[in-house]
Amino acid sequence: MKFFSILKGQSSRTPEKNFADLAGVPLWFYAFSTLLGEQLTLNVDSDALKYLENLTLPSSWRVLTRESKHEAWEKNRTDSPVVDMLLDFCQVLENEQEVVCLTHATSPFVSLETFVAAARKLDEGYLSVQSVSRINDFAWIDEGNRLKPLNFSPGIVQRTQDLNPIVISKGAFFMARAVDILSTKSRSPNPSYYYDLSPLEAVEIDYPSDLEVARCIAAGLPSTLPLWNSLM
Repeated sequence: MKFFSILKGQSSRTPEKNFADLAGVPLWFYAFSTLLGEQLTLNVDSDALKYLENLTLPSSWRVLTRESKHEAWEKNRTDSPVVDMLLDFCQVLENEQEVVCLTHATSPFVSLETFVAAARKLDEGYLSVQSVSRINDFAWIDEGNRLKPLNFSPGIVQRTQDLNPIVISKGAFFMARAVDILSTKSRSPNPSYYYDLSPLEAVEIDYPSDLEVARCIAAGLPSTLPLWNSLM
């Protein structure tokens, strides 16, 4: 399996999020420290490159400077160029049957064991696997001028365990074989398996408050600081 991720130097909701401190190391390293022995490619923009250029990265990791077309895309469009970056990555792989895992630094608590277990689903007839979190609770969708119930009837009092769960996509990973990504031009070709993350692994950092929660969690977990110091 080959891992692929993108790093931006700047983030709109949480400034310099990927490089924010998490238990004494940058968020991106904390998230990927479980992949030290794996083949990881980091697609980085010019701002992110400044944070990495003086580090001695593991030999199985490589840094790929973001193409100008993708930097312009991020500045001038509302959608993300991540799928196009992923396609470019898959096109240069020698083995089209290679399993490719698109992962994100904003999911810092996913273990290598979970990545490996999720990838096994590709041997069961699925063309892709994507990470999700299931919530058994009353849920609405905000339609602007009203809240519309999603999984319950307002006139009936139900037990939460009897509700249909809400399935929420998580950015921890999207996996598929390179050939299927290229043929469908998608990070999650169908049929897709929705892999349930544990509550810890489902933690995702989008806002400053998410980062504070992650810091509280990381304080109680084994330190990655010695690994980080070895790169300096």
